[in-house]
Amino acid sequence: MTFLVAFATALLLGSLVEYLLHRYFLHSRLRHWVVRRHKLHHKTYVRYSVASEFFGFLPPAVPVIWVGFLHSVAGGVGFAAGALAYVLAVALAHKWSHEAPHRLFWMDPAVHALHHDDRPRWNFGVVTPFWDRVFGTYRATPPRSGGQP
Repeated sequence: MTFLVAFATALLLGSLVEYLLHRYFLHSRLRHWVVRRHKLHHKTYVRYSVASEFFGFLPPAVPVIWVGFLHSVAGGVGFAAGALAYVLAVALAHKWSHEAPHRLFWMDPAVHALHHDDRPRWNFGVVTPFWDRVFGTYRATPPRSGGQP
């Protein structure tokens, strides 16, 4: 039971961290090389392998992957497995959203296309729109009144 709770917790926290990093770091005005790379991604998509996508999304998970071990070995293994599973989910969802959107049957391709607009303000969730809905950044269609929610 501890393994499953830790696994599910890592999935939930992973989705929140992914949303927050995507919204507040990758779309910031910082002059960090990762931010510049992400801005280039919005201009021109480059096909990467799933492994390349996985290792590209892995760094934010590394500092916290051990946290479950503070509770128990089962909690540590469950949290680490959940974190790695979420990184894989992000890698696959990101790759598929550009190359095979029909595989993301739970996400409308238009939602991701709207995110790649000139000034991304909507739809920061890569795997799920859950946090976009919670924080009011989900849009299925472009807003009518000048882009304000």
